[in-house]
Amino acid sequence: MAQEASTVHATRLDEGAEFLPPKEVRLRARHWEIFHRNILWRVVSSLVSAILVLATLYAFAGMENVNTWERRWFNMLTIFFSSLVSLSVGSLLGFLGGMMRWPLLANRSHSPLGVDLVLGMQNPTGSLRLVANHVSRRHWSVTTTVVLVYLLFNIVGRLSVAIFGLTYDLNEHDAVEYPVMVTDWSSGSWLNASAESFDIQRLVGRITAPIEHGGDWIEASETKTKHNISEQSIDGSVDGQTVTYSYSFKEAKGLEMLRSKERVLRSSVKCVVRQVRNGKIYEHGAGDDKWSAEELKDLTNVQLERRNLTTAKGHLFECEACLAGLDGNSRYGTTLFYGLSANRSHLAASILLNGGALIPTSPISRVTGVGRLSGNYSLKIYGPGDPDYPFYMDGMDEIINMFSGSQLEKSDEAKVREGERRAAQIVARLPMYHIISADMLLPKEPLTVGASPRSYIQRTLEVKWDRAIAVLLAIFVGELLAISVVYYACRKVLVRDHESYLSIARLLMEYLEQPEAKGRSVDTGRELTEQMKHAKLRYKAVRTADGALRVTLLGQDEGAKERLLNQDEGIVGLESEDLLKRETEVGFVDGAYN
Repeated sequence: MAQEASTVHATRLDEGAEFLPPKEVRLRARHWEIFHRNILWRVVSSLVSAILVLATLYAFAGMENVNTWERRWFNMLTIFFSSLVSLSVGSLLGFLGGMMRWPLLANRSHSPLGVDLVLGMQNPTGSLRLVANHVSRRHWSVTTTVVLVYLLFNIVGRLSVAIFGLTYDLNEHDAVEYPVMVTDWSSGSWLNASAESFDIQRLVGRITAPIEHGGDWIEASETKTKHNISEQSIDGSVDGQTVTYSYSFKEAKGLEMLRSKERVLRSSVKCVVRQVRNGKIYEHGAGDDKWSAEELKDLTNVQLERRNLTTAKGHLFECEACLAGLDGNSRYGTTLFYGLSANRSHLAASILLNGGALIPTSPISRVTGVGRLSGNYSLKIYGPGDPDYPFYMDGMDEIINMFSGSQLEKSDEAKVREGERRAAQIVARLPMYHIISADMLLPKEPLTVGASPRSYIQRTLEVKWDRAIAVLLAIFVGELLAISVVYYACRKVLVRDHESYLSIARLLMEYLEQPEAKGRSVDTGRELTEQMKHAKLRYKAVRTADGALRVTLLGQDEGAKERLLNQDEGIVGLESEDLLKRETEVGFVDGAYN
């Protein structure tokens, strides 16, 4: 560490110029400043650009078919981001080459031509000029080797981005575009029975198990319960006592099965529990019940299997149901449920309830199949023990357990509301299951009339990600290696301001003003070097008599002696000869520089 000058030593730039005090310079801090201000952003820019190249590959690699405009965008983006990588890497290597000039100039003495060539080495053409000059003169040196290695590294680094072209392939092959196929609801297997000829067993069977259409179920019945209803793409919601399920119809495109975003079926149900006594339905109970008796209608008005559903005592869920599509379109609902239209689906729900969801008040065990209980009405409970029905109503047991053997009481309002919601869930799901089954089994037709398969050329982007990541890492590691080598070479050298020609001009001015520096102001660089070919220049730091440091390109010659005498003549009490003896070459150290 050099000590600060004891007296203020000033450098005279020319006649009439001001005297400037020495400038404190610390090499390590200077190098860190160069790294943060000039190197870091170049490294980050190259990495971000390379990552954007990979992001572009990732975005287009996920496309099933790259059309003409997408291919144009892909080419534009990859070329653009690759160019940014090349610009960033080239800028970094150019700056590192500018730093390498100073340790080369400080390593040994050079002729003015050698100094001129070294100062221009940061560009590939400048490096090539230096190597060509040394080879032509058969003057191979350490400088030649270093510049040649830098030239090769500079060219390879700038062109390394081209390796990204080896990381992907744009493949073309023949393909077939299939039209979107939807369920053909006009199929005879869906409308093969009239409304006058159905019975309760066939109705319940079709709504819960349309396997009789001729299809085979490939899934076990246990997979169709309410506990995994989401597997059938059914979404449910509850708003008060109203339960709503929605189902998106299937759309087939080749072997791919999609869910329609526009063709959606919704089933909404709201249920109210009623009392049944002696073939009559009561709203609040009957006779000696705690609720006031109010007769509503005669149950015998509902006829199933051409006979009346008469005397029984139990609970009946009276439900209002709505089954319709998103836009009210009746394309898949005009003959829904054997001639019952979508806007009259509450009738179908009533038949289902009266025939298959009438719950007695006395304890019973599960009954599988249609039969008679208490003699006069039919009961159907679906459970996992009945393999013929892939969609079984495992929620019906809970309602039976809730109301069997007991009478409704006004104070038990929470139980009543819960039972009504569960009944609404079951009733809302019954027609949904029927339609889902038909959507799976019925024949398909094109969504667009007249559509047919179309042959085309499919273009896909195949990316070899191991190569792509290897290229990214190679660029990053190469940059770190180059930075490390240059910083090691410059560890004891004061690096000049790379952005300013004035800084270099100030350094050259001392020699060019010497008498031996012949030449005219209009001479070319080659002419000037020819006239000064006998001079020897070296970049170094010297310490003057007062302890201050000075950076110079002059060698230890008479010109330097005369210059030092002239510069130090203003120091009081010291002779010029003494000053010259006290000046020694010290290399580049921390201290105050003139």
